Amino acid sequence: RVSAVAGWQKGYEVSVTLALKEVEGFRVRRPYVAIWAEDTTGKLVRNISVWSQKPRYLPELRTWWNRNGGSRDVESMTRPTRPPGRYRIVWDGLDDKGQPVPPGSYRITVETSREHGDYAKESGSLECDAKSAKITLKGTGEFEDIIVEYAPRSQNA
Repeated sequence: RVSAVAGWQKGYEVSVTLALKEVEGFRVRRPYVAIWAEDTTGKLVRNISVWSQKPRYLPELRTWWNRNGGSRDVESMTRPTRPPGRYRIVWDGLDDKGQPVPPGSYRITVETSREHGDYAKESGSLECDAKSAKITLKGTGEFEDIIVEYAPRSQNA
């Protein structure tokens, strides 16, 4: 068992505020979304959230699929797609195996793909150490600017 001291500041988390845009058009579907964290070496640390209606379309999330497509856990990671709107997704500081990650810099990536729509991907590095930090990922045709924040839970609520 890994000591809690090895992890982030007590009570801290990363929150990702994602606003999916309303996209007009014939047969427009809800987008598939993948959000994940990598360490400074590019190693996948945590699949934070994956939204997918049908597993057969997961390869449309190209970068995420290249990292996870061979995993037996892919279907257990996914949740239903969401309609346009604002969502707050939280990463608790644990890796995909349930172990605390060390303080440091993490690259947070948000990737979306929509049938009869567009593909979009944005990412940025966030410092997760002794103090709060915040970055903004550039908006696209699929989502507004994304706020990614490392802070105590009470500030993110």
